[in-house]
Amino acid sequence: MQLQEMYDYIAALLADAAIRPDDEDETAFELRKLALIARARVVLDIIEAQTVHELRSTVPQTSYGDIGLAQGISKQASRIRHTKLDQVLKVHQLDGRRHSMSKAVVPPRHRRTAAPTRRARREGTTS
Repeated sequence: MQLQEMYDYIAALLADAAIRPDDEDETAFELRKLALIARARVVLDIIEAQTVHELRSTVPQTSYGDIGLAQGISKQASRIRHTKLDQVLKVHQLDGRRHSMSKAVVPPRHRRTAAPTRRARREGTTS
């Protein structure tokens, strides 16, 4: 699949997903599309991190130069990106203990309101 075809395909999917038949407001449509793009970026980062992690875990180990070539970036940029993607993968653990998309789906406002409860629990267990 060519890059332009992929771009058009993803843009069409996002536009179809963002359309609500009862809502004709252009601003609301663009905001829904933006929210979908942000979530899709997180999902793609997780998939990329898993793939790079699998490539680096194989024997013989795939070099950062080869991975960077596939990503279209330099060896050093690939190594830096892998470190950042590894952090993304840790945040969105896929081990069954926590849903992989919990940070992407739950609005930050709800996470902030839950923070005092978490702090109280931690203080209660350490005392």
